[in-house]
Amino acid sequence: MTDPISRLNPALELLRQRLADQAQRLDSPAKGVSARAGSAPTEQADRSGTLKQRLSERLAAVDAADPQRDRKRRRVFIESVLASELGEALQNDPKALELVERIEEAIREHPELERQFRAVLSNYAGN
Repeated sequence: MTDPISRLNPALELLRQRLADQAQRLDSPAKGVSARAGSAPTEQADRSGTLKQRLSERLAAVDAADPQRDRKRRRVFIESVLASELGEALQNDPKALELVERIEEAIREHPELERQFRAVLSNYAGN
C-alpha cells in the first residue's frame, strides 16, 4: 500500500519523535532533556527554551472563545516546530501551508499521535 504522504514521512517522523519525547517527559518530569546528536547541550537547551517561549506566546494568543481554537492551536504548534527545525524561511515558502495542512491531517488520522499531540499542546499552553 502506497503512503499518500510519503514525501512528508521524514517531517512527520520528526514530529512524531518530538511528540513522543515530550509526552514521555510529561509522564516522567524528573528526567532531563536529552541532547540531540551533534548539538551541544547548551545550544539544545537555548533552542528548546526559545521554541517553548514562542509556542507559549503564540498559543496564548489564540482566543479561547474561537470555535476554531483547536485547529488554530494545532497549526500554531506545527508551524512553530517546522520553523524551528527547518528555519524561519519556511514561512515564506508557498508550499509551507500545504505541508502544515498535510501534517495536521496525518495527526488527526492517528488517534495515539493525536492524544500525544494534545498532551504536548496542553503543556505548552499551560492548561
